[in-house]
Amino acid sequence: VMLFAAVGWARGFAYTKSNIGRHWKVRGALRSPVTMLGSTWLSKSTNSSTVSCLSVTPPVGDDLEVLQRQLGHPISNVFAVGKRCCHGHPQAFAFDPLHRHRKDAGKSRSVPLDSGLFRLSCPMLVKAVDEWEREGAVRIMNEEMLADATERLKAGLALANCGHAAARQQIVGDRLEKALVSSAWAGQTDKAELSRRLLDSGIAGQTQGKVDVKCIHAQLADHFCRSACNLVGEHILTRLEARGVSVDGDASCYMQCNLAMPTDLVYRPVKNHWKLRKRTSRRREQREQRALFVVASPRGKTTSSECNNG
Repeated sequence: VMLFAAVGWARGFAYTKSNIGRHWKVRGALRSPVTMLGSTWLSKSTNSSTVSCLSVTPPVGDDLEVLQRQLGHPISNVFAVGKRCCHGHPQAFAFDPLHRHRKDAGKSRSVPLDSGLFRLSCPMLVKAVDEWEREGAVRIMNEEMLADATERLKAGLALANCGHAAARQQIVGDRLEKALVSSAWAGQTDKAELSRRLLDSGIAGQTQGKVDVKCIHAQLADHFCRSACNLVGEHILTRLEARGVSVDGDASCYMQCNLAMPTDLVYRPVKNHWKLRKRTSRRREQREQRALFVVASPRGKTTSSECNNG
């Protein structure tokens, strides 16, 4: 994969995908690293030696309406669309990390950059992954990776995280540094440092070098938006196919994405209660640590209980 990607970049080739299935073809069309997409491309990030393999196209026609139907809520700042199913509907898409959450969308930003980049949108695949994750898919994948004597999957994960970071850098370009010196963020060195770490992070904000699949949905979305070059994502597709999932679409799944069909046909994921419990526990620990810090401070006049109640 690395050799093929490097050769493709060196020759200025661009990747384009067919609308049916996971079939990719190469066409000779030179593309600059950071331009709005008139077609798919493979290019080298200006901030990294890793080839991003980014392969997405601008939304066309009713793509945005279909994506909102798939997710079940309004979305903004869709940067581009990744792989499509056999019916022509998006299966994943890319956000603009600098504009994913905005105040006018009801969510203020704590830092300029969001770690989120790609999202799996196909309702059929989201359902299949949800069911598998409830059976412990992330744990199973991590155990397989650690038990693999060839370390093929581990190397594939490391390469995917690096490629994901390169894709984020390619989309963001120099806009992050410009945002950090703007009036909204100037002087906030801690948030600038965090944003730069997020810019270089892997899939779903994963720390580079960490051996953890983290999220099956995110791995598939990355695979679908980066020229099908995520080895872990390809392994996940193989496992889903073994579970009887038609990963490119089946004869009836199109009804979930067809705007003329009732919305109650669309799969709506159940909240991941394990993740919610983990997040709640982490936030509780952070509050307790802050409360202890206030009590230990020589000038602190607030008690731990008062801090918790506040």
